[in-house]
Amino acid sequence: MPRHDAARPEPRGWEHALTQRVGVHVGAYRTARGMKAVELAARCRELGHPLGRMVIANLENGRRESISIAEVLVLSEALGAAPSALITGLGLDAEVRILPHETVSAADAHRWLSLLGMAHGRRLRAAGQRGGRLPLPGPLEQDPTSQVAALAAAERMLDGVQDRAGWPPPAQ
Repeated sequence: MPRHDAARPEPRGWEHALTQRVGVHVGAYRTARGMKAVELAARCRELGHPLGRMVIANLENGRRESISIAEVLVLSEALGAAPSALITGLGLDAEVRILPHETVSAADAHRWLSLLGMAHGRRLRAAGQRGGRLPLPGPLEQDPTSQVAALAAAERMLDGVQDRAGWPPPAQ
């Protein structure tokens, strides 16, 4: 269930904290895959968006203030992980502060980013109003039969979401 956080960090502070969390997740995936930072940098370069070894080191060590969407996408491809797994820490973290004042489970944040939330423009807070699950798209709310079928299909797809997110990584 989403939790509204009484401690209100400055939005810039939240952005830095989110970037730090992504950096920790990048480091965890890289290490688990037996990659050196220089190898990850080379893979990013191969993908067409060079990120130097020092950029990666600064990200993993929490010295970066922000990270771009392009960097998250390239790093996720280079690591063989879902972009949402790098953001949410699915399989690594129990909870994530996904918005400046909203903390949810990593699984709910992953669902929100990957399927049910962002595609339908819904707020995370609505998840708590629906028994802890993220809301379905607007048109389906008009037809309960379609809503139940869509929810069942989405839940089947999300079964084993940690595996599809790339965690744990395959053995080398």
